[in-house]
Amino acid sequence: TSLEYDPNVYLNIDDFPGDPNRGFELPPVMATVICPANPDQHFFSNSVLILPPVPDMSMPFNVLSLSCSLYAYLIGGMLTLLVRRASEK
Repeated sequence: TSLEYDPNVYLNIDDFPGDPNRGFELPPVMATVICPANPDQHFFSNSVLILPPVPDMSMPFNVLSLSCSLYAYLIGGMLTLLVRRASEK
């Protein structure tokens, strides 16, 4: 009995197919049983659809909107403090 396994699950961005949400289809596997009394018997499995981890492409947008909101809050607070001090004098 032998089994081949590749633990490298994560793919490079260039290795993803056009639609990575579809997944990768593994072909059916053939198993042969060798018995001296009977002729060889062949068994076939079903094909398997493997869904790879898909990168989140909205991450740059989330970081940009969070950092812009933070800067707007800080600059707005500083301008409010400067305008109040100038109008109080």
